[in-house]
Amino acid sequence: HKRVIAFLLASTFVFSAISILPFCNIQEVGLLLNIKSSCLLVGIAIFCTILPFFFYTYGLIGLETSKAAIIVTIEPLVATMIGFTVWGEPFGITKLIGILFILVSIILLEL
Repeated sequence: HKRVIAFLLASTFVFSAISILPFCNIQEVGLLLNIKSSCLLVGIAIFCTILPFFFYTYGLIGLETSKAAIIVTIEPLVATMIGFTVWGEPFGITKLIGILFILVSIILLEL
């Protein structure tokens, strides 16, 4: 399992980096050449991207496919609710409709 996770992590982030390159502003790369910016960039990459993706992928290994699909479906709903309750993000009608669509789709999947 460790090799599969390592391959998934590496391929996901390599292809994601390549895919986003056309949208990057090359002139601003020089802003990252100082120590503080580089440390912040590495910290965000490790703690906010690589480790959560690793733990998420590792956690899905022992699950049945149907349960994993439901967890993946619920993830945006949970993220929206945490953003609203913990971080005070605005909660509008479009988010409510999205949450309702997610809940209805989960119910339909279980039926």
